Amino acid sequence: RILLRTGEVVDALSHFKRTLSLSPGRSEAYAGMAEALEQLRQLAPAIQAYETAVERMPAKGKWWYRLGQLQLDNGARDAATRSLSRAVKLGDRRQDRPLWVAEAHRIYADSLMKQGRRTRALDHYEAYLDRAPRDAIDRAEVTQILQAEQR
Repeated sequence: RILLRTGEVVDALSHFKRTLSLSPGRSEAYAGMAEALEQLRQLAPAIQAYETAVERMPAKGKWWYRLGQLQLDNGARDAATRSLSRAVKLGDRRQDRPLWVAEAHRIYADSLMKQGRRTRALDHYEAYLDRAPRDAIDRAEVTQILQAEQR
């Protein structure tokens, strides 16, 4: 993780792979590997690594969130919607509600809106406004969406 954070992504990826060769059950190593692959813009392998991580540790909301983001980036909207649904459910259960929870609600709402699921999308836009910091960049856009939809 230190290598990943210091920009030594290729070395970090190598270490995550080595960890998994020694201990294949390490979910954190799959998530770290996914993060490294994402930074290297290798989306398909990153998605696979996150899928393995959440399969082994399904209670990690942030991993579901990251998986959903990657799936959206890769054009898999239905899969992303399912992953983001899990992310917001798990994130809302946390008492500390990290910043990613608000963002998960926003991109989940965007995905639902594109699927024509307007009512649910609006609920998640409202959840975004409830959870996002007051200075969040997307607040104005989400507020406009809700006003346009008369909510």
